[in-house]
Amino acid sequence: MKLKTWIVFIIPFSLMFHGYAQQGIVLYDSLIKDVVPYAHIYSSNGSFATVSNDAGQFELPDENNSFDTLLVSHVAYLRKILLRDSLSRLDTLFVTQNSTVLDEVVVFSEEAEVLIEDIMNLLKNATLLSGEAFYRQISTKNGVAMEWIETFYDLSYSENGVHGISIDQARFARKKYSQEYVFISHTNFSILTVGTQLFVPKDPTNRMRAGKPFNESFTNDYDFTISNVFSKDGDMLVEVNYKPNTEIALPVHSFGNFIYNQTQGKMVQYNATINHALGADQISYDGDRDVKMANPIHRFQVDFSEQTGKIEFIRVVFTYDLIEDEVVYPSRVTSSFVIYKKSEKPHKNLDVPTLMSEQVGNFETAKYKPKFWQDNPIIKRTLEEEAIISSFEKDNAFGTYFKK
Repeated sequence: MKLKTWIVFIIPFSLMFHGYAQQGIVLYDSLIKDVVPYAHIYSSNGSFATVSNDAGQFELPDENNSFDTLLVSHVAYLRKILLRDSLSRLDTLFVTQNSTVLDEVVVFSEEAEVLIEDIMNLLKNATLLSGEAFYRQISTKNGVAMEWIETFYDLSYSENGVHGISIDQARFARKKYSQEYVFISHTNFSILTVGTQLFVPKDPTNRMRAGKPFNESFTNDYDFTISNVFSKDGDMLVEVNYKPNTEIALPVHSFGNFIYNQTQGKMVQYNATINHALGADQISYDGDRDVKMANPIHRFQVDFSEQTGKIEFIRVVFTYDLIEDEVVYPSRVTSSFVIYKKSEKPHKNLDVPTLMSEQVGNFETAKYKPKFWQDNPIIKRTLEEEAIISSFEKDNAFGTYFKK
């Protein structure tokens, strides 16, 4: 597509907790004393859930959010259970690495295929829940933040991904256009939601089956091996590696691994890498410079709720090189999505996620209410994220840039 100012490709492929937070805590590895990002923290009664950020930080809600017990869960660490009273004035929390490995051998793929059949049945028969979620996206070019999106969603979801969505509130900011500074505006959310419906029924017209190991022809398309079997909190977990076989090894197919709780019959985590732009390289520029994209890589991480087995957290990192007149600018789009609350009643008027349902324009035109964002803190931001927000606020980019 051709634009006179911005290069905009809209592939639609979309962290944080929404609540009244007061007490900040940093999560650390008890052995190496390093921070633990992307751990799941939730209350036993389901009234509160969040995810630690890149710096291992998370925040507890105020006392109006009533719960007695807090659980900390991460696939690489033993689950930690804490009474709320024990958290008073606590600013650090340590978790212990899971070291009860039973076996580390690669076994025949036929045994892995039995697991795939179980997982496919689980995904095909998944039941829907309703909930609320928060999405954050940061886009950078050559280390400089160019675009910021934050959105609260009503949604329906299951073990098999996000099924319906509706924007409740959003804010959007972008660096003002410079003739000397071409930038690709990119939205990860639809690829994130549609792309993470792990099982899609066989349909030759449905492109979203691309890149996924869970389909009716999985034994023909992918090779599976069990790389690790271990025990965690009394359950047997199996880690399976997958890659496309030599006959279909095209860039759009994914490779990666997933972890399955065989004792409870639940997915734990799913990771995928796709060495493909997924359409983002189909760009053009009305100008006198040569602009193109190279070395695109999408990396996906999907975490599942320890309580419900449903999808709970999704992270997508899209990296590529933007090349302008043979000068290379490393670029990155980081998207995180957390389902922070289960809703008792189904949401109405949800849209089915599609590749074009969450275009950049949806966020550009969202009504911006500064008081809403000031009064609704999200989970603790890293210092880098705070600096990015400050830079956009300095330019008055939130909510005013696109006003006529």
